[in-house]
Amino acid sequence: MKIAIITFHDTFNFGATLQCAALFRYLSSQGHCVLVINYMPEYVRRKKSAGRLFSGLKEIIGFVPKCKAFFKAISYFSHVFSFHRRNVLYQDFLSRHVERTDVISDPRSIGAINADFYICGSDQIWNPNLTGGDFDSAFFLNPVSGRKAAYGVSTGETDLFAYSDRLRELTSEFESISARESKTAGELSSILNRKIETVLDPSLLLDEEDYREMESAIPDEEPYVLVYTVSPAPAANAGALKIAADKGWKILDISPHPFIKIPGAKKIDHIGPGEFLTYIKQAEFIITNSYHGTVFSILYKKYFFSFPNRKRSGRTIELLRTLGLRDRLTKYAEFITYEMINYDKVFEKLDQARKSSYAYLHQSICLRTSSANNPSSSNLSS
Repeated sequence: MKIAIITFHDTFNFGATLQCAALFRYLSSQGHCVLVINYMPEYVRRKKSAGRLFSGLKEIIGFVPKCKAFFKAISYFSHVFSFHRRNVLYQDFLSRHVERTDVISDPRSIGAINADFYICGSDQIWNPNLTGGDFDSAFFLNPVSGRKAAYGVSTGETDLFAYSDRLRELTSEFESISARESKTAGELSSILNRKIETVLDPSLLLDEEDYREMESAIPDEEPYVLVYTVSPAPAANAGALKIAADKGWKILDISPHPFIKIPGAKKIDHIGPGEFLTYIKQAEFIITNSYHGTVFSILYKKYFFSFPNRKRSGRTIELLRTLGLRDRLTKYAEFITYEMINYDKVFEKLDQARKSSYAYLHQSICLRTSSANNPSSSNLSS
């Protein structure tokens, strides 16, 4: 079956790109012909542009003393070069691990893409704060007249009840809908008056072995604690310093914010998704406040601690609770321990969650078609 996916996939975010590659790989492994809709609206292009850096620089200069602004300006200009390098790495990763359409900026052009089935999701594609201030109908496959479903969509911290009428309108043609977080699933179920299932983020559909061919080479490093934070996290940084002092390891920081430095840490800001995977794989310990930083720490069976993200911790908390890892979440560096994680038990729980997610995909994509063609058909391979 030919399947077209629309999701965030090219936004300079490791998690967004990897979850897209994971869904692409999983569906391809099931014998489907998969295509990612390369939708790049203006608000996405703007986030990726160097112009955004210079806009931020102007704001900084307006609020800090001239001397400090000068040094920040130098840092900004150096960041532009790593910005370009990252884009090269992202495009190389995407070209090797997903099949994409040509770039589409006009949502109406999505309707011309020919597929047997269309999937929107995963990631926060139904979060108005990330789609230009309102729902983007393209991420509801609005121009598409064929069969469609939503897999593992997320809405962030959006007050969905304020958008009830709009959501009912945009989802009226969906054969099935699933959400990544149970809270979102419950709210959508109430608003839409239909069953909304909770499924795993696509990145969790694959094992470490599946990601091996996506890994990229990195320089040899001494034993290190890896820091990956997607928003300022002083407590997480303090945690990394504690571990480094306790264990005698160096600190590698692959966080995206250019101006937040951890004393004594090596800052690495010019990597793509493949390098991200390898830095995770080779780390002795991981400190993160990122959902996908937590996901890949688990998939690679690492010692880790996850610190609450001040904007959106619900999805991380739910994942850790589901997998029996709630004790790996902390707000305080002094609570970090070096107790072993029983990953056998963790993966027993993860495998159980995977079964329901696999089933959702199979039933959404194949069961209706199979039943229509052969009413006696009742089994699907998994």
